[in-house]
Amino acid sequence: MKKTLLYLTLLVAGTLQAQTVNIPDPTFKDRLLNPLTYSTAIDVNGNPMIVDANNDGEIQLSEALEVYELSLGDAWTIADLTGIEYFTNLRVFNFSYNQVVSVDLSMLSFLEALHCNNNNLTSINITGLTNLKNFYCFNNNLSELDFSGISALEVFWCYNNDITSLTLQNLPALQTVQADNNALTEITLSNLPSINLLDVSHNNLTTLDLSNVPGTFELPANNNVNLEYINLKNGFGTIYPGVANTALQFACVDSDEVEYYLDFLGYYNLPNLIISSYCNFTPGGNFNTITGTVSFDFDNDGCDDQDYLPDFVKVTSDDGTNTGANFTNALGQYSLYTQSGAINVAAIIDNDYFTVTPATAVVNFATADNLEVVQNFCVTANGVHPDVEVVIAPLGMAQPGFDAEYKIIYKNKGNQVLNGNLNLVYIDSVIDYVTSVPATDAQSANNLSWNFTGLLPFETREIILTLNLNG
Repeated sequence: MKKTLLYLTLLVAGTLQAQTVNIPDPTFKDRLLNPLTYSTAIDVNGNPMIVDANNDGEIQLSEALEVYELSLGDAWTIADLTGIEYFTNLRVFNFSYNQVVSVDLSMLSFLEALHCNNNNLTSINITGLTNLKNFYCFNNNLSELDFSGISALEVFWCYNNDITSLTLQNLPALQTVQADNNALTEITLSNLPSINLLDVSHNNLTTLDLSNVPGTFELPANNNVNLEYINLKNGFGTIYPGVANTALQFACVDSDEVEYYLDFLGYYNLPNLIISSYCNFTPGGNFNTITGTVSFDFDNDGCDDQDYLPDFVKVTSDDGTNTGANFTNALGQYSLYTQSGAINVAAIIDNDYFTVTPATAVVNFATADNLEVVQNFCVTANGVHPDVEVVIAPLGMAQPGFDAEYKIIYKNKGNQVLNGNLNLVYIDSVIDYVTSVPATDAQSANNLSWNFTGLLPFETREIILTLNLNG
């Protein structure tokens, strides 16, 4: 009998010992035990709580289960989150601004908001967090993320990491993605019906396919210097891409949006850009090519080799099913890809200051067999019309307290060579001028001015402007 009682006593003692949560990191444990950090933890009713309720200097499993929100942010020295797996009732967890390298949070199935930015993270396991809505992991060293089972996600900020590949699929609630300043070479996107912002700027993307992402949303993709192809043909809604400082050559779009994207993307000065509803950057299989030059007969003696070859003149194609367009490059050249049939080709001028000959050319292809036809266009002035168009385009998101870059684009839409100046008026109490390239020619409290000379018809120039928005 005595031996039996001793066995039972030892068994109970072992069970009690197992209820203590092992927390080896001293800073992590101190934040949980120190009553001065009263706001570290929140209970089920939203009230601040002391985690070590029995004041024994340890955290029992029962005490860990009482915590619904836990904030370890700004502790700076936490490197090990061992023990967090027992806080399984957590809805909100913040351990930003620490030194954590790796963590497994897959046991926190009720978690709704996770703030882990500004650590040294190279690995984080969030698989199976079906309730996670807000995930902030920016300013880390992550190279990959697995979103398996994260179906409730609404906000995802992962900028300033080392992520090379990202898959965002079947996330019906996802609204905002900030994946800029990574090392992305590949991104797979589909079934994101609620998306309104997808920022993939400052990466290494060469292609970007949005065909499985219907809807209207912003797509900053600036400073992907090798980006050549973008598929915006999503069947529903309008995508607003930012493509400054890219090598974009082909944009596939819905047939009813060709004209819109010609104007929208035209401001980015991409002379080799082809816009078409025929979605092959380097067309696969058999195709045909229509190429040629657009000349401006500046001296009205007929187009010849001595005439000015304007860039950024829109040339369109239409076979009755597919439409396409291209802008002339710096040599006045254009190229269009087509299939067989009668193709209507036209050089489009946005005003009546010019006459184009021929107004429309018809190119016939009996088959699609890698054929090529040259079709040139001659442009002459119609009257005397001086006209300059000016547009300001943001190169990123403006945030109070930080610098923001803008591109000022001005184009001679008239048929005369122009000299003049540009003036930018701004609210000096809200915005501070930082710098511009080229530099300003004149500056006052709320006015910036740049002079220009010899601006040719069809010519476009630009100014890169940096402003600081007061916080």
